[in-house]
Parts: sequence; structure tokens; C-alpha cells
Amino acid sequence: MYALTYTTHIFLRRLKCVLRVEVELLKRLDHRNIVSFYGVHYSKRTHQHAIIMEYCDEGSLSDILKKRYPDGLPRSLLKSVGEQIVLGLRYLHGEAVIHRDLKPGNILMTQKGVVKIADFDISTQVKELFEDATKKRTCVGTPHYTAPEVIQMEPYSY
Repeated sequence: MYALTYTTHIFLRRLKCVLRVEVELLKRLDHRNIVSFYGVHYSKRTHQHAIIMEYCDEGSLSDILKKRYPDGLPRSLLKSVGEQIVLGLRYLHGEAVIHRDLKPGNILMTQKGVVKIADFDISTQVKELFEDATKKRTCVGTPHYTAPEVIQMEPYSY
């Protein structure tokens, strides 16, 4: 089973660049807590690109919180989810990848309780770790989940 993410955009050239970066990144990532990439499909009829990736049958953490846990995750589940997010982030940082839009909507879950980090369209790679020349200054992501240093346009890495 797999999931499709469709992309349509009026800025086609920019979309192709973003899609290419996301696909190249997804192709090389391989970790239990990172959503698996299977391929890309382009429809000539609809002019849509579809990223084909692993299907996470429980949906996003955002949806799970709204539907089942409006008052927050139980402590035991919170511990498991948090640990798996940290494992995924540790892997990404080891691969010199900054996600830049980590939020409940981009955390997926399976029925077996496996947590997967997804949605890498605004992720970036840091060429050389921890050097000022490689620190980012771009302000991207979802405002309510953005780190203060990003909003203040200060240099950041991990």
C-alpha cells in the first residue's frame, strides 16, 4: 500500500525545482522513522506530479490529536511518539538535513505505532556541519511551529 502527494502550482519552474530537491532527498533517506519514498508520477492529463510514498494508516499526528486525543496524548503514547521523532531527527541531522517544517501535520503514524517524519519540500542540507558559512538565514515553515531564531532571521543549523 502507498500514499500519493499531489502537487500543482502556477509557478511551474519553481515547483519543478522544489520537487526535484524533495525527491533527491527522499531517495537517499532510509530510516524507520522517515517516510519511505517509492517514486514520482507525472500526469500529462492533469499536469500534476505525484510523489509516491509509504502509506501510514493512522494519518498525521495532527489528525490523531483532533479525533482521538483532544486533550493531548496519554503519557505512555507521548513518550513513544517523542522518542521516535527524536530518532528520526537524529538520523536527519546525521545526514546533514534540516527539516524546517516539523509539526504535528508532518508527523505520520502507522497502526503498529511507528512514527514517521514526512513532508520534506522545504528541507535543506547543510554542506559542512557547524560552520558559520553553512548556517541558514531563510525564514520558511509554518509560523506557529517556527523557532525564534528563524523568525528573527538569525543564523541557524541544527
